[in-house]
Formats: sequence, C-alpha cells, structure tokens
Amino acid sequence: MTEEHKHLLIDRFPAGADKVFTLKEYVLIEIEGNEQWNALKKQVVFHQEELADYKQRLSNPGLSEAERESLNQSIRKAENIHHQKVQQLLKELPDINISDPFGGTEQDYDETCGEIEHFVEEIVDKT
Repeated sequence: MTEEHKHLLIDRFPAGADKVFTLKEYVLIEIEGNEQWNALKKQVVFHQEELADYKQRLSNPGLSEAERESLNQSIRKAENIHHQKVQQLLKELPDINISDPFGGTEQDYDETCGEIEHFVEEIVDKT
C-alpha cells in the first residue's frame, strides 16, 4: 500500500485514520519511533490547544471590536507560523512508500520484494 492508497482508505473510513499505515510507515514511525514524526504530532497538538484558547477568548461577549481584531490577527499569525513549522517538519519525514515495481524489470520486483521482506522482518523482530 502506498501513501496514496492510505489516503483513499482514510477518505472512505475517517474514523480509522489513526489505524491506517503503509508497511514502511508502521516500521519507521510506530515501531522504531521517529523524532520528526513526534515533533510533527507535538506541533499539531500545540496548535490545536492554541486555537482552542483563542476561540475561548473570542467567545467573551465583553470584548471590544479592537480586542476581537487583535485576537483574530493573533490567530492568523499563529496559523502562518504553524503552517511553516508543519511544512518544514514534513520535509524532514522519511519516505513512507515502498517502491512500486509495476511495469518494471525483474530486478525491480526483486528489490521491492527485498524491501518488503526487510520491513516485515523488522516488525517480527520488534514484536
């Protein structure tokens, strides 16, 4: 399964999003752990908490228009910072796809088989 297949499954079954992995992703991120992946998750959680705080503050009926605008500007700034951090962290993540040999040579299929065997062995060794 490639990342594209993964996204198709998640689109169809969004409740299972946290249970769908590519083989390589499962090994690299879930079993071995990955600093970049953990940093990305922390960034997302931090941003969600930050937005919840802003929304809670915006719900105050006693805010002046100037205070509302200031909070909205802070939200936009936080969104931009979050987007930049996420983009940087995504660049640092490992490729989670195993090469697809479809239409390739026998050697391409052998290399893909070796890659799959490697990651399956990693799972067996870690469990």
